[in-house]
Amino acid sequence: STLGNGSYYATSSDCTKPGLPEDFNTEDITALSIDPSRITWLGTHHGECIALDTADNVLGRWRLPPSNITREIRAFCVDPEDGSILATTGIGIARFAEQSIELIRPSDANSWYGHGLVRHRSGHALVMSSRGVADIEMRNGGSCRWMRPGERFHGAMSGAGDTTWLWSVEGLRYHTSDSVYDFHAGDTLLDTPVHDRVEFAGAVWLATARSGALRIQGNGPAEYIPLMAGPGMVRATCLQPLGDSLLIVGSVQGLFRVDLRDPERMPARIDRNWGLPSEVIRDIGFDGRQLRVLTEQGLITIDPRAFELVPPTQPLLLLSTTLRSGSPVQNGDRLEHTDDQLHIRFCHLNFRDHGHQLFRYRVLGLSEDWTQTNVPDVRLLALAPGDYTFEVSGRNPEGTWTRPLAFQWTIAPAFWQTWWFRGLCTALAIAVIVLVVLWLMRQRARRTELEERVLTHHQAALLALMDPHFIFNSLNSVQSFIARNDTDRSLRYMGRFSRLMRGLLNAGREQEISLRQEVDLLEQYCSLEALRFDPPFHYTIEADDLPLDRLMVPAYLIQPHVENAIRHGLWPLRERQGELNIRFEGTADSVLCTVADNGIGRAAAHAQHAPHGNRSEGMRIQQERIIALNSLSRRGGIRVEIIDGHDDLGNATGTTVRIIIPRHERTDAPDNSVT
Repeated sequence: STLGNGSYYATSSDCTKPGLPEDFNTEDITALSIDPSRITWLGTHHGECIALDTADNVLGRWRLPPSNITREIRAFCVDPEDGSILATTGIGIARFAEQSIELIRPSDANSWYGHGLVRHRSGHALVMSSRGVADIEMRNGGSCRWMRPGERFHGAMSGAGDTTWLWSVEGLRYHTSDSVYDFHAGDTLLDTPVHDRVEFAGAVWLATARSGALRIQGNGPAEYIPLMAGPGMVRATCLQPLGDSLLIVGSVQGLFRVDLRDPERMPARIDRNWGLPSEVIRDIGFDGRQLRVLTEQGLITIDPRAFELVPPTQPLLLLSTTLRSGSPVQNGDRLEHTDDQLHIRFCHLNFRDHGHQLFRYRVLGLSEDWTQTNVPDVRLLALAPGDYTFEVSGRNPEGTWTRPLAFQWTIAPAFWQTWWFRGLCTALAIAVIVLVVLWLMRQRARRTELEERVLTHHQAALLALMDPHFIFNSLNSVQSFIARNDTDRSLRYMGRFSRLMRGLLNAGREQEISLRQEVDLLEQYCSLEALRFDPPFHYTIEADDLPLDRLMVPAYLIQPHVENAIRHGLWPLRERQGELNIRFEGTADSVLCTVADNGIGRAAAHAQHAPHGNRSEGMRIQQERIIALNSLSRRGGIRVEIIDGHDDLGNATGTTVRIIIPRHERTDAPDNSVT
């Protein structure tokens, strides 16, 4: 048997090829027969016939004439009238005599090509074909009569008297008195395709496809003859008696010898372990000295004594070990870390179970456990760096395991898999963690500082609202109303002043208040300041359907801009009545507050106060507070835009301040929108 890497292995010399002419290919043989004179007849699918004696000497050789129809020879039989050999072919029935060929062409061409042939009476032959049994008259034009049409027959043999035994895919038949009959039709074991029949040791033996070898003694039922231990049925194909006590059974699992001298003994077997080129046996013959065996891979001769021999040992071989690229690996090699895939091929030369051998293997370095498989190769994928040993064993036919074969290799680690690289990565990771912790601590400290600054500016804004100057002006206005005996205005002013102070004190505890609270404080503040003007300035506070109770804004964020508009824009105004408009508008992510006045403008206000160096303390606190709030905010910063108004002549017409506040709503307050 040829193996990989140019290795050859011979199991035994008990099975040999016969010495045939070089131009006669044994793989082309389709028919085998040994006549009573022990001459072996061989036929091929090219229409060639050859006769051999027991010493493999060629006694005769014939070739059918060329034809566009297949000339394959399928069956032989001896003509008892003249001792010549008859054969079924694709171009008729051929008679081989010395160096001549006579072709008999029956009237029905479907009967020329048969699987079996027998002379059953003078001048007549029976041809077994896939269409039934044809009774052919060998003379007078080869008239043909069909029996059992549609049944596929395998072969036939002459029996006692005028009986001819036939076998088909449906069971055993016999022919007598020009009719074909079933044999033991009620026997379930016989309900199987029959491939051969012999009479041996006082019984009839059958080779069947589903029941293996059967024996029928007398008129009794068929009995099954076990041929092989273990599960599975042997599919028998042919039979050949040896003497009066031995029977050779051909099958698709090799040759079996049944020894009637020891009925309890399991039949001996010859298979690939002894050198059979194929275990599928087509036909067997015995020439008195050796067995002629026709296999799927050609003709061989076997010494019958080979059944007594002990099967040879079957070595286990490691055929190859290759990388993914196909490069070979030697035992003990050190591989790179990228060479992490290996393909290991091995072979157990166990021809008895060819194609069904069982192996077990393990990879030390991955696992100590054995893994069983019937595939003679193993692919190892994604191997980590390390030392490995591959061990493999094959199971012998008797159930034992061969000595394990070992193969070793090492996969070197990559630089990032070494201990020093891992140590460096660990140190870097610790350093990064320390830096992150320090950064988080610094961020927390900075946030705490910002929160303290926001709180400080919040309190400062509250104090700016309640500064003595504002309180003094308010009380002075009350005193003026009283001096003028304007009791009604003084009472209204004191009421609004007290409500403003109470609202400021209540809101002073929170950094964020609702937009409704902010609007109420602005209303109280503007109303107080308007009463001090003569005539009072006109003001409006509007909100466009905003959820005043849910929207939250920083406390006292709008008031310094309103105070700045009143004190520096409207108070110096003499030509026209003052107008102040405060408007709140909402978008998806912000609240826009617009504070617009029609005062003297920023340039004129700056010119009036510059000589005195006055500066609004509330606006300074407001700017610092916005910076601190923006540093803490994650929703976006507060933006303040100031727009100076002018007429067509360039005269100041007032100032507009736009304050954009990130939208923030609380969910625990009712939605009470107010316009």
